[in-house]
Amino acid sequence: MSGNSAQTITIIIIIISVYLSSRVIQARKCTTCLNGTLWSKDIRKERKLNIYNVLIKSSLLYGSETWRLTENNKRRVGATEMDALRRSSRISRKEIIRNVTIRQQIGLEETVIKEIEQNQLTWYGHVQRMAEGRLPKIALKWMPKQKRARGRPKKNWMEGIRKAMNERNLNEGQWEDRKQLLFYVFFVSTELFYVLFVSIVLFCVLFVCKCVLYYCHRVAIQLQLKVYHIMV
Repeated sequence: MSGNSAQTITIIIIIISVYLSSRVIQARKCTTCLNGTLWSKDIRKERKLNIYNVLIKSSLLYGSETWRLTENNKRRVGATEMDALRRSSRISRKEIIRNVTIRQQIGLEETVIKEIEQNQLTWYGHVQRMAEGRLPKIALKWMPKQKRARGRPKKNWMEGIRKAMNERNLNEGQWEDRKQLLFYVFFVSTELFYVLFVSIVLFCVLFVCKCVLYYCHRVAIQLQLKVYHIMV
C-alpha cells in the first residue's frame, strides 16, 4: 500500500472516532428540542415512539455501521436512547425505574445497540462482497506498519463484528449469500423470529378453533330443525 493510501485511511479512522461524539450531541439536541412533545399528556405513546424513530434515532444512528462499539461508546449511546424514552414515558431519572420496564411500557424489545450491531453486520457483508481494489475493502484489511504503544491494544471494529457473529451463530463466508445473511442477522438471531413464529402458531390455533365452533354451531342448528320437524 502506498504512503498516500495509508495516510488517507488513518485520517478516515480519526474522523470516524470523532463522528460518534457528534452524533450523540446531535441526538441530545434533537431530544431537547422535542422535550415538550415527548412530555405531553395529549400525545399517545405510539405516536411518541414514531417521533423517536424518525427524528431522534435516525439522527443518532446515522453512520453507525463504522463505529467501534467499546463499553464507553455503548454507555453513551444507550444513555442517549434512554433519555428520549424516559421523556416519552413521562418518567424522570429521579424515579428509580429500570430501563427494561420503560422499554416494556413503550413497546420496545431491542436496544439501540442491537440495531447498531445488525447494521454493522450488514455493512460487513457488503464490504466483503466488494472488489479488492475498493477503498473500504482496503481499509478493512489494512494493518499499521509502525509499532504500537505498550499495554493492551484498543478494541477495534473487527472485534465487535466477531463478537456479534458469535452471538448470532454466523460463520465466515456467509456474506456471499446476501439473503441468507440478512435472514440470520434480522430474524433467526433476534427475538423477532420467535415472536413471529409464536404469532403464526397462535393464529393457526385460533383459526382451527373458530372452524370447529362454526361446524358445531351448524350441526346444532340442523339437529334443532330435525327435532322441530319430528314434533310437527
